[in-house]
Amino acid sequence: MFELLTTEQMSKIDALLWSEMEDGFHLIERAGTNVAQLALTMFQADQPIAVLCGAGNNGADGYIAATLLKDAGRDIVCFAKPSKNPNTLRAKDLFSGAVKTFANFDPSQFGGVIDALYGAGLNAPLTGEDTEIVQKTNQSQIPVLAVDLPSGADGTTGEVNGPVMKSRATVTFFRKKTGHLLQPARSYCGVVHLTDIGINDDILSNDEFAYFENDLNLWINKFPYHSENTYKYEKGHVAVLSGPVSQAGASRLSATAALRIGAGAVTIVAPEASMQAHASHITSVMLRQTRNERDITDFIEARKISSAVIGPGYGSLEMAKTHVLALLKSKTLKTLILDADAISAFDGAPEELFNAIKNSLVKVVMTPHEGEFKRIFPHLSASRTKSKLDRALRAARLSHAVIIYKGPDSVVAEPEGRAIINANGTPLLATAGSGDVLAGMVAGLTAQSMPFFDAAAAAVWIHAEAARRFGAGLIAEDLPQQLPAILSRILSSRN
Repeated sequence: MFELLTTEQMSKIDALLWSEMEDGFHLIERAGTNVAQLALTMFQADQPIAVLCGAGNNGADGYIAATLLKDAGRDIVCFAKPSKNPNTLRAKDLFSGAVKTFANFDPSQFGGVIDALYGAGLNAPLTGEDTEIVQKTNQSQIPVLAVDLPSGADGTTGEVNGPVMKSRATVTFFRKKTGHLLQPARSYCGVVHLTDIGINDDILSNDEFAYFENDLNLWINKFPYHSENTYKYEKGHVAVLSGPVSQAGASRLSATAALRIGAGAVTIVAPEASMQAHASHITSVMLRQTRNERDITDFIEARKISSAVIGPGYGSLEMAKTHVLALLKSKTLKTLILDADAISAFDGAPEELFNAIKNSLVKVVMTPHEGEFKRIFPHLSASRTKSKLDRALRAARLSHAVIIYKGPDSVVAEPEGRAIINANGTPLLATAGSGDVLAGMVAGLTAQSMPFFDAAAAAVWIHAEAARRFGAGLIAEDLPQQLPAILSRILSSRN
C-alpha cells in the first residue's frame, strides 16, 4: 500500500465507487468510524471534543465520528457549515447532540478538535470565517485530529497559501495523498494514520499510478544479494573523482559510502596535490593519480569502472564540465552520479548537459539540493507550479536523468514519469558532507547492478535511516558507519 494518489485520482476512484454502488454511504460510515476510534485514544476522556464539520463529504465523516463518540460517552459539540450535500445531511440527522454555528466556536472550551472542514479536496486558500477558525485553533494549541488532510493544505502539491490547521494526527483513507508527504503540508499533518474503509485494491488497476512512498519493500527484491561464490569485481568498481586538497574530504566521504554499501572496489581518482592527503586518510579505498581528461577516461575503460561519482568538492567548475562531458562518452561506464560542482558547472548552459545525457549510453543520476536545482533548472524553479513532485518529474524528463531532488521531502523521479517521495527524512542530515555520502551510496548500489532508479530510492531511504540510527550530534563521517546494521536488516527481510 505504498501508492500515493493525487486528489484528482482519489476523486476519480470515489466517483467510480459511488457509480457502482446502490448506496455508498457505508464508506462514509467506515471513515467516520476510523476517525472516532483514533479520537478515543487521542483525546482525554474527561474533556469535551469539538467537531468542525464542512459542507461536503468530509463534514459527513465528522458527523459520523461525532455520533459514535457521543454514543461512547464523550461530550461532543459539532460546529458546522450550512450544507445541501445529501450525505452530509444524512450523517447530520444521525447526530443527536448540539450543532452550532462557527461564530460560537471557542477552542479554549475543548480538550480536542476534529477538523472535518475540507480534507484533501481543497485547492484554494482558506478565507473568511475558515481563516479565523483555523487561526484561533492553532493559537489555542489544543490537539487537533484532521480528517483526510489538515484544512488549508493542498492534498496534491503540499502547497500552503495561508493559514493551515496544525494537526497532531491525520486520518486518511485507502491511500495517502501526495500532499501528505510533500512540504510544507507534511509538517501540518502530524502522524498520518492510513486506514481501511473497505475499498478493494483492485480498483487501482483502472488507472495508472506512478507515485509511491519510499519504503524498503518497494525495492528490496531488487537490492543486491551476492552468493558465496561472488568475487569483488562482480560487485562492481566505483570511481570517485576528487578535487583539490582543500576539498578532498568530500570525495573520501563518497568513496567510503560506496564501499560500505557493498561495491567490490572503489578508487579515488585525484590530482597529484591531493594524493598525500588521501593516502593518509584511507586504507580500503584505492588511489589513482590523474586530473587529465584523457587519463581519466582511459582509466575508466581499462579498469572497467561501472559507476562513477563526480562533483563533491571538485573545485574547478570548468574542469568539472569538461570531465562530465567526457565521461558521458564512455562505452564502459554504466552509471554516472552528478552532484554539487558537476551540476553547478552547467549553470547557464544546462541544454549542453541534457543533450549529452540524451545521446549517451551512460545512465545518469543527478542529486541537486534546492540551490543546485535552481541553477540547472531555472525555468522550472521560476514556474508557477509549486509542487516539488511536479518540478522533479519535469526535470527528469527535460534532463533524461533520474533526479534526486533533495530536502526533508526528497523526491526521486525518472524521465518515464515514475516518482517516489521519501518519508523518513530528518533534519539530522542538514550537515556538511551528507550529500556526498548519498552520492557514493547511489554509485555503490548501481555498481552492483541494482536498477538505477531503484538504487536512487534505496540510497535516499538508507541515508535517512542511517542518520536516525545515529541520532543527535551526527556528522557526515558517521553515516557510512551505520550502514552495516541497516544492510543486515534489509538482507534479512528479503523474500
